[in-house]
Amino acid sequence: PTAAAKITTVRATSQISGIIAPFQNVAISSSLAEAADSVNVSEGDHVSAGEVLAVLDTADLQAQLAQAQAAVVTDERTAASDDAKVTQMRYTATLNIGTGNDQVKSAQAAVNQAQHTLQLDTSNLQRDQQLLTGGYIAQQAVDQQQTLVNNDQAAVRTAQANLQTAMTAQQVNGNNNSGLQAANIASALADARAAHAVVDQARAQVRGLQTTIGKATIVSPVDGVIVNRNLNPGEYPGARTIFTIQQLNKVYAELNASSADTFAIPRGAPVTLVVSGSGLTYQGTVVAVLGQVTPGSTDFTVKVVV
Repeated sequence: PTAAAKITTVRATSQISGIIAPFQNVAISSSLAEAADSVNVSEGDHVSAGEVLAVLDTADLQAQLAQAQAAVVTDERTAASDDAKVTQMRYTATLNIGTGNDQVKSAQAAVNQAQHTLQLDTSNLQRDQQLLTGGYIAQQAVDQQQTLVNNDQAAVRTAQANLQTAMTAQQVNGNNNSGLQAANIASALADARAAHAVVDQARAQVRGLQTTIGKATIVSPVDGVIVNRNLNPGEYPGARTIFTIQQLNKVYAELNASSADTFAIPRGAPVTLVVSGSGLTYQGTVVAVLGQVTPGSTDFTVKVVV
């Protein structure tokens, strides 16, 4: 018999033995100091990722959550009230600043009017004094005009004092960027920011309690088999491992190889596994060649994922 020659690749094979180990062992514990309400699985049960394994009693946490949520509502009302006060303070500042400016203008007009009246009455007094010298009017008329001038002088002083008071108030009120009114607005804004910070803190407390309550429902993180259950209804988790799950949808074959064989096995090499005595075969891939099984020995572990 003959055959056409062709180029091909001849791959080396090795037959080595070993054991099967789970893809991973998952140890589950809980930091909550709450008693178990229910436990839904037993040793040997197959579970899926996300399946509820146990539920802890959270009655006290639920009460704390309700109280925290009520505090959020109260704090939000306080913050809304402080926001309204900021708006009110801005309107008040605008009113006070405008009123102060108007008072200065009014006081200045009053000063001008009082000075004009004083000037007019002073001219009349001088005329009356001249008439008195010529004997045309009585002394009583001159005295009355003198009293009027004295009153006008007092009125000018009063108007000038009112003007100074109005100008001081205007200066103190300032504007929207400086002065008393700006300080009042800044104070109201600070109170509002503090109130909102309290709201944020209260909301964070609610989120923290919700997260804690969520942890009271213990779920499986992987598909696998329960190999250890260490929790019963009414018990507290404490610091111990309450469930151990072995993930078996993938497994490792840990094969023992001599150093000569090990050097020839590349990562990613295909592997056919034969279960002794059953004739069942499985396909896998080399994922790692690990260090010495025993220090100083020539045996290494070839790790295969199946």
